[in-house]
Amino acid sequence: MLLSKYNTTNMNSISNTYTKIYSRSEILEQFPDVFLEILKQERDIYVGKVEQSKDHINSKEHKQYSNYLSPLITSLIYLVGDLSDQDEIGSIFYGSNTVIHEDMGIEILDLMMERIPYIHDVNYYNESAYSIVANYNSDKGSLTHRTNNTKFLRRFMEHAERY
Repeated sequence: MLLSKYNTTNMNSISNTYTKIYSRSEILEQFPDVFLEILKQERDIYVGKVEQSKDHINSKEHKQYSNYLSPLITSLIYLVGDLSDQDEIGSIFYGSNTVIHEDMGIEILDLMMERIPYIHDVNYYNESAYSIVANYNSDKGSLTHRTNNTKFLRRFMEHAERY
């Protein structure tokens, strides 16, 4: 289904449908294009109008067992680019069947960063989005490590410098 940028009635209906059935981390993993459209729709509602602690972007509800109890910003890092370890293809883990192209990842990242996500919030392994990106090259053997995401990682660090 192709969505018109100007058809907000359809987008509200789609947003409500998806967020009632799936968590946002599941939407990001399974339907990244829908997640992007939801962020665009919510832009006028949240950016500069809602306290950081009350924004859905920072909700603890997105921290699920399936995504290593990670905040949404960390989940995005797990999904942008191609899996680097070909031995892991066929395994089932968060993002194992997802490839978000770098350009779409940057677009999602930019929209998320407008809402000031907690980039130092940690996952189950006590890793934050910031620490994962800062140490990305030394973590090449991890299950979720990806390639073809250099521009995305650079953009994340550009945003992080503003914090």
